[in-house]
Amino acid sequence: YEKIVFKIVPEEAARLATRLGYTMVSPCSHAFTQKFGYHPGPVRRRAPATDGVSSSTGPCGIFAGAGTPSGAAPMKFPYAINDFGTLIRGGYFYQDRTDRIPQLEETGRQLIFIRPRRFGKSLLLSMLEHYYDVNRADQFETLFGHLAIGRNPTPLHNQYLVMKWDFSLVDAQGSLPEIKAALYRHVNDRIIRFQHTYTDRLPVPIAIEPTNAVSSWESALTAIAETPYPLYLLIDEYDNFANEVLMTG
Repeated sequence: YEKIVFKIVPEEAARLATRLGYTMVSPCSHAFTQKFGYHPGPVRRRAPATDGVSSSTGPCGIFAGAGTPSGAAPMKFPYAINDFGTLIRGGYFYQDRTDRIPQLEETGRQLIFIRPRRFGKSLLLSMLEHYYDVNRADQFETLFGHLAIGRNPTPLHNQYLVMKWDFSLVDAQGSLPEIKAALYRHVNDRIIRFQHTYTDRLPVPIAIEPTNAVSSWESALTAIAETPYPLYLLIDEYDNFANEVLMTG
């Protein structure tokens, strides 16, 4: 068997076990509880396995194994992996949500995902990045061919220049001018990365103003306007540094 232990709170463990077809049956050992501070308990398959994975129980985790002579590969669960390309190419378990893409496109131009932490928002943004990026058009079949959206893609797939900001990387320590400078550095760094990624598609260079990311942003928009492609901007952890500022005063 392959033992899979998740360092997550009991509610998350129960939800995950239910999704995978298991049910909790008893608490974990005292030693495990002492180490991790929680006890999701061993789990047991609710029904006879029909997917090559044997039913089993064991201490402190979900047990899955190749239970047939064919040697079906055990599930690879992507704990802490939020890069869609890495997840798909690595053969990790992925709960297909791509059938929601048409709904997202119909909803509007500015979307805010406000689900709680650890609900897969970063992975969702990464999936959208891979889906819309014009530079990844030759990877579409590999990444999405086996998913719902791959069987019925929207006309907008691989039609955008994609820029991604991650505000969890912004240092929220120090005075407000220092935090502003950290935010400007991050935005400038991502604009520079964007320019390197799409060098062959941008007809004019982007001017980076080290002390004023707003000016850099305006220059980026000017360059993008000279291309036939629209911009898809993704902002991950958009409230992270703001929360830090509020909590630290």
